[in-house]
Amino acid sequence: MTTKQSYTAKSEDRTASAIDEAGADQSIRAWVAMNGMDRNTRQAAFRQLTNQSILADVAKYAKDWEIREAAVEMLTDQNILADVAKEATDSSVRMTAAEKLTDRTLAQKVFADIAKNCSDWYLRREAAKKMTDKNILAALRKIAGSGIFVKNLLTGFSQFQACNC
Repeated sequence: MTTKQSYTAKSEDRTASAIDEAGADQSIRAWVAMNGMDRNTRQAAFRQLTNQSILADVAKYAKDWEIREAAVEMLTDQNILADVAKEATDSSVRMTAAEKLTDRTLAQKVFADIAKNCSDWYLRREAAKKMTDKNILAALRKIAGSGIFVKNLLTGFSQFQACNC
């Protein structure tokens, strides 16, 4: 362990201890995880979260993308995952939540929205690859024809070719 790693670990331990000693409940820990002054503090607070609704808020609103991603990975409640998949502003978080959904219809709608509207071309492509719903694929093909959607995004995906859209 390097000196920097050792210092960071000690700092995180002190922060976690301070949060524990303060008797912080889940909502206070969530606020610290989302808004704490430094990364170590935010991570220490995050590691103490267990409440699914609070984790959903962290997945949607935390400053750090790593904390947002880790929060969505900890979610198991399907209703809460559906909310995060629909409402999160971070497309990567939405994608991760949609991948965990057992409601495939909702997941397909989230993938379509990401494929159509996300500013990150890589996520658009990955979302399009996950789509299997022929009706949604046909709608995206029409959008591609109108120039709103990046035409090359659909090119080469077997799903789009197989549906005769």
